[in-house]
Amino acid sequence: MRLLRAEIADARKRQAAGPRRVLVAMAVVILPLWVLTILTSKLFVLPTLVWLSLAALIGFWSARDVRESFVARVVPLENALGANGVEEIRVAAAEMVEFEEIGDVGACYAFQVEPDKILIVQGQDYYATRRFPNTDFSIVITQDSNGEPREIGVHKRGAKMAPARVISAETQKRLRFPLHLEVLQGRLADIEGILGSPR
Repeated sequence: MRLLRAEIADARKRQAAGPRRVLVAMAVVILPLWVLTILTSKLFVLPTLVWLSLAALIGFWSARDVRESFVARVVPLENALGANGVEEIRVAAAEMVEFEEIGDVGACYAFQVEPDKILIVQGQDYYATRRFPNTDFSIVITQDSNGEPREIGVHKRGAKMAPARVISAETQKRLRFPLHLEVLQGRLADIEGILGSPR
């Protein structure tokens, strides 16, 4: 619930700052162009009306986009908050292998979560940060208004961990790329063999 409230508060703060950002952007772009038009054309009223109309149009479009983005982001979160339920996938691991990123599929890690079980965590939400990958973290999932699962955050409790090794993009060409939250049977030392063999 704390993560949901924090994300809702962040969305509200971004929406509140939206008009100010649009005004600053318009001032930086439109004001010099308006001045330049007046100086070069020796007219005042017509250029002023044109640039004011353009500024109003851009402001309207921007406000609409900010509003739609806010609603799309916040309504599912508020629904989840009202439902008062989330799913937590807790991951505790002493060892991890990293897959070198291919294209823009996002970061990919294999965590040894049990002596014979490996959990895959993959996607653009999991790039390395100051505290991630982590020895003890939770992926928090809620459902949106359509009942679809939606990851809302990663709660980190442990220490930042370094990969035991990195599987290169070249090596991955011979392997099946694992899915997010897929559980594999085996040990990290054998992961190339696990992903190279048919399911």
